[in-house]
Amino acid sequence: MRPVFVLALAGWTLAVFLSFAFMAWRDRQAELQTAEAVALDNFNKDLLIRRWAATQGGVYVPASPDVPPNPYLADIPERDLQTPSGRSLTLVNPAYMTRLIHEMSRTQYGIRAHITSLDPIRPENAPDGWEADALRSFEAGAAKRVSLEAMEDGTYLRFMQPMVTEASCLKCHGAQGYREGDLRGGISVSVPWAPYGDILRRQTAGAALSHLAVWGLGAAGLLGFRRRLSFAFARLDRTEDELRLALDGKETLLRELHHRTKNSLNMIIAMLDLQAAEHPGNDGVKRLVGETDMRIRSMSLVHQMLYRKDKAGTISLDEYVRELATGLKAGFPSLEGRVELELRLGPMEAAVDLAIPLGLALNELLTNSFKYAFPGEARGTVFLEMAQDASGGLAVKYRDDGVGLPAGFDSRNQPSLGLKLVHGIVEDQLRGSMELSGTDGFRCEFSLPAPKRA
Repeated sequence: MRPVFVLALAGWTLAVFLSFAFMAWRDRQAELQTAEAVALDNFNKDLLIRRWAATQGGVYVPASPDVPPNPYLADIPERDLQTPSGRSLTLVNPAYMTRLIHEMSRTQYGIRAHITSLDPIRPENAPDGWEADALRSFEAGAAKRVSLEAMEDGTYLRFMQPMVTEASCLKCHGAQGYREGDLRGGISVSVPWAPYGDILRRQTAGAALSHLAVWGLGAAGLLGFRRRLSFAFARLDRTEDELRLALDGKETLLRELHHRTKNSLNMIIAMLDLQAAEHPGNDGVKRLVGETDMRIRSMSLVHQMLYRKDKAGTISLDEYVRELATGLKAGFPSLEGRVELELRLGPMEAAVDLAIPLGLALNELLTNSFKYAFPGEARGTVFLEMAQDASGGLAVKYRDDGVGLPAGFDSRNQPSLGLKLVHGIVEDQLRGSMELSGTDGFRCEFSLPAPKRA
């Protein structure tokens, strides 16, 4: 009982853990997708502003310490202008504008962005290691690069997509050999992971608590079910003990009945012997009593074996037949040394209602062989084979190599009881079929159907 409960609890724990792990993985994927969507929005915004500025050829803004003239545009005519009112303006090209917007986004929102390429005009636009790997993957055909990375001030979701050279880009980058449609570089966006990580931790903690509660309810249910099963099994054990005691009592009663039946049969034998003793000169009475004694002994032997068994009801049929045959042969000491008894008996069990009539039939066959088959000093063998088939039916083969039966012998119409009794037992009582042959010795074969179960 305990191993089953432990196994069920382990299975329930595994199921709850797998559910929690899947939910935690799903929540993490959702937060990653949300952060990636924010990065993509920033990328598209930067790309749109850059494209607008490129189509305008750049814009002029007041020169200031925050927006000084771009030294990389020094070769462009009219980089710096003076308004009639005396204000100094400087040209801000798309790359410069994008960089200024990136610095503002980092200050206000903590989102980092970097315009970069493997061949930058401005050294500060050179890629870091992650960006360089992403740019090389773009050259190999990749559409984007996304991953969680540790940076100097925390963990960020880093996102990067390539930029393709457009006609408006050639004003600044044509001198580098770029042509329209070439891969020029990319914009990387790094979104702080901390806010999303906080949300994910809260979601994970909530999922853990809910799963823990579900696990506790399931474990309590299993424990309650185990207790109910324990009570049920305890009741079954008590009932089994009571039935065993009752059965043991019945077994004892049956054994006692078999014992008394055996004693009663032995008493009948003794009474018959006393009756025969009163007629010492009457060979017919003596013969009749002797045959009756052997028949009764075959029945008594069954009850004796049942009494010896721990469990009443069936006996070892092979053991019974072996003891019956050897006991009968021992009753004919004149056969010693010249008649062999050969038994081939497979292990089998039989109930009383089969063992007793079968024993009576075999008693007649063996007695006839021992009495009549080997007259004088004749030598030979009595053979008995008995086997059970798969359905529970019984096949019996009996033969001796003695004098056989006289010509025209009819076993059904004989004044003596012997073979007439065998016919009656096998065919009428046990519903079997039987064949007899008296040439070259005596042969009797019969088969019995499997006993019907109640």
